[in-house]
Amino acid sequence: MDFYLIRHGIAEDSSLNDLERKLTLEGQKKVKKVASICSKIFSKPDTILTSEALRSVETAEIFAKKWKVKKIDSYSKLNPGASVYDYLFILGAYLNKDIINSNYKIAIITHEPDLSRFALSLLSNQIRYDFRLEELIYKESILNFNLKLKKSSLMVIKWDGEESELIFYSTPSIFAKINKL
Repeated sequence: MDFYLIRHGIAEDSSLNDLERKLTLEGQKKVKKVASICSKIFSKPDTILTSEALRSVETAEIFAKKWKVKKIDSYSKLNPGASVYDYLFILGAYLNKDIINSNYKIAIITHEPDLSRFALSLLSNQIRYDFRLEELIYKESILNFNLKLKKSSLMVIKWDGEESELIFYSTPSIFAKINKL
């Protein structure tokens, strides 16, 4: 299965209520460009998950429109400050051995640094699926690696329940260059 990890677009000033911050016009424009290119390169996800923060929901709606995905599921557990355990709690409702061993795709549109921590946990194989017990297992360890997804960026990780592989990563500026080709 594949995870499409997407950081929300540029949002309004942080002096507002954090969950009510909307995408700026520049943020909307960048997300639309990235979503347009992604919809041409990557198959549409089966599921789009997002936090309840307005900027994430708006980003998800733009991607859903380009990919022609009708349903977006928003969760408070994915709000800013979410832990890897929070991500796994939500994913536990979606994952089973048949999905993990298929071409199923889940897009997750959330926040930094939470999204990067989840990505690093996947990429370092700290997250595994116990196919016998049919449950997710997380073995947290200290990583000497720093990762920060830029706003409106996309990372694609292929995961078989035991090991993962980074398939793709791009920032909006790289997507803009791709679009000019």
